[in-house]
Amino acid sequence: MANRSIKKVVKKKEIAPEQWKIDVNDRYQKAAGLVISLSTASLMLPIFFLKNILAVGGDKAIIDVVDKYVYWGWGLLGASIFSGILYLFFSAKWVKLSWKKEADIFWIPVNKKWTEHLLDWTYFMMMCGFLGGIVCILKYMVTYVNASPHGL
Repeated sequence: MANRSIKKVVKKKEIAPEQWKIDVNDRYQKAAGLVISLSTASLMLPIFFLKNILAVGGDKAIIDVVDKYVYWGWGLLGASIFSGILYLFFSAKWVKLSWKKEADIFWIPVNKKWTEHLLDWTYFMMMCGFLGGIVCILKYMVTYVNASPHGL
């Protein structure tokens, strides 16, 4: 008898109409968080490379030895971070829509299909920015080492 009263007290957990999509979205959010963290850390790669690996310093400023590849890399990594943050923002709106609630982006009502397009594009831009930024920074490091009198 006590067991029956416990069952009545414990409410059934509310489940979204499309719970599996929300679970998949959670995995994408974790991946986006990882890419944002890696992009942020990668911004320091050229500085670390020049200071700690090649020991550039003394009479030379770091700004004097970076080239267009570093600037492109920083720009692309920054775009990756920004796109990732937008992805997380749109993802939260999408989850709200998945729960059959109304959602808006800066007071503009949005629907699920439009939000899914925004998610696709921001995720794509985040990944392209990250990969492009890493390629640019690695290109700089390889070409700097080959052109450098220090060598490795």
